[in-house]
Amino acid sequence: ARLREAMRQRGIVLVAYSPLGNPALYGDRLEGMQNPVVEEVARESGLTPAQVMLNYLIALGDVVIPKSVTPSRISSNMNFSLSLTDEHIARLGREPQKRMSNPRNRPGGQPVFDDSTVAAEAPRMAVRSN
Repeated sequence: ARLREAMRQRGIVLVAYSPLGNPALYGDRLEGMQNPVVEEVARESGLTPAQVMLNYLIALGDVVIPKSVTPSRISSNMNFSLSLTDEHIARLGREPQKRMSNPRNRPGGQPVFDDSTVAAEAPRMAVRSN
């Protein structure tokens, strides 16, 4: 939340590349689209869970670049109305966020990001009010 706010204050737009994940790479760690709140909001809004997740990021002001090699998913990721309500956005914003990937690329095989600090400081994603 602090990073997102600092970027916003400096006019830097966050780019979410492949925000839905990659089943070949992340396998069973792709929990977002099976999240009960995401599924509930999808039912209420008439969107797919993937569209809910993309709509949420767009509502936060992010540039969203979903990745897919499946033509039907590519179409679905582009062709939908931004229809989440403020209440949907707030409900999704209360859900815990987690990193799907943290490569061990630092010296000694250490992970790039210190997730213990992230978890302690910002267990939930802040929703930007417009």
